[in-house]
Amino acid sequence: MNIYNSCLIDNSFYLTGSNSVIQQQKRHMRHRQHVLLQFMKNPNVPVDVWPDAYWPENPVPVSKQVWKVAIEEFENELEEMIEIVNHPDSDLLEVHGNGKTLSWAVMTTFHHNAYTIGQIKAIGRQLGVW
Repeated sequence: MNIYNSCLIDNSFYLTGSNSVIQQQKRHMRHRQHVLLQFMKNPNVPVDVWPDAYWPENPVPVSKQVWKVAIEEFENELEEMIEIVNHPDSDLLEVHGNGKTLSWAVMTTFHHNAYTIGQIKAIGRQLGVW
């Protein structure tokens, strides 16, 4: 069970009292990961790897299904990153036109995801559910 599926408490798709915060954190994390994955897939195509922070206006998921699909998409994109890193032809240290490397993108994703998951976990602890 991953941290997001453990958010499905009491047959709900969010933690009571923090639904907006956890949904916002998850969408924020996925957006950042998606941007960095696009750079990794096409490093020679100009991509703004540091866009303004993305915080969704509507923090509440439409349904459990939307929540679950978003989790699956996040996990699939993370797997794509891992596949790129593990591919023998990937040059993780090649500096691209924007001055960034694939290694930089992976480490930035790792750090950002870890930090955001920590924030989600702290919310759950404050609510006494984890």
